[in-house]
Amino acid sequence: MHRSAYYDWLNRPITMRRQEDQDLTEIIKQIFEESRQTYGHRRIKKCLKEKG
Repeated sequence: MHRSAYYDWLNRPITMRRQEDQDLTEIIKQIFEESRQTYGHRRIKKCLKEKG
């Protein structure tokens, strides 16, 4: 990989898709922490559906 290609990739703005993924990850972490780290993927999925 060329050094210039790496720095081009590194300095690229965040895409809309990546931002949505980061936002969703934060919501999932919040649900997990609020459940005192007891919710699994099924309960988290249910909470996400309830939140819309």
